[in-house]
Amino acid sequence: MQEISMDYQKYCENYIEKEFGFLLKNLTNIDIDIDLIYDNNKNKLSNDFEIIENNEKMKSRLYFENLMNEVDQHITDQKEKEEANKNQSNPLEKNPITSIELANLTGAPPKQTGNSSRNFTQSDSQQNRQKSEKGDKVEKRVNTFLIGEYGKENVTWVSNNKKSADHDFIYKDKKEKWWYVEVKTLSNNVFYISKNEKFFAEKNKENYQIFLVGDGEKIQKIFPVDFEKLTVEAEEFSVKYELLN
Repeated sequence: MQEISMDYQKYCENYIEKEFGFLLKNLTNIDIDIDLIYDNNKNKLSNDFEIIENNEKMKSRLYFENLMNEVDQHITDQKEKEEANKNQSNPLEKNPITSIELANLTGAPPKQTGNSSRNFTQSDSQQNRQKSEKGDKVEKRVNTFLIGEYGKENVTWVSNNKKSADHDFIYKDKKEKWWYVEVKTLSNNVFYISKNEKFFAEKNKENYQIFLVGDGEKIQKIFPVDFEKLTVEAEEFSVKYELLN
């Protein structure tokens, strides 16, 4: 039987030259601290290291200066993919709010009501859920805008942590004045406000604003909020009763 011999040293040298672009024999008698190289390259990445933290192949490149371009490109690709996925899941983020202006509005004629009754259906529940989801997205856009204008330390998204809150935001403007904000979706020239929200608005009218927000880049701000100049209609009634038996 013929014996097969293999030069493992040569094999390793060829593999390292092919994969990493240098000759191992050229490093003879050269003292290299590969851990130091790794740590330096990791520090250069700063927070971006989290992107490759679970990618062993990319992490191995940190031992070699000449492979850092490959790492940088991988990180860039991952960021672009993440941004594309975020925009796809939330299309409203593609169109950020860029400005705010005082709304020029007046009360509209009350709608005509008839005697027909309307039963609750499953579609009503689905519609309410869709309104809630859209409202959350609109508030997220407002939060991004307010932080950009006044700084994160001056903005509190109240309703993000407490859905039953009677206002959505508190923020401090550049004149050091604090404001309460209720965000309403701009749709068909009508918005809905609860009894508690209306009471809070009237109680804090000197520091209270309503933001009307649609899919565009502008907030329509209502201030002062004067419900007497607007058309306020009761959509629902609370019916109280007492059973006698």
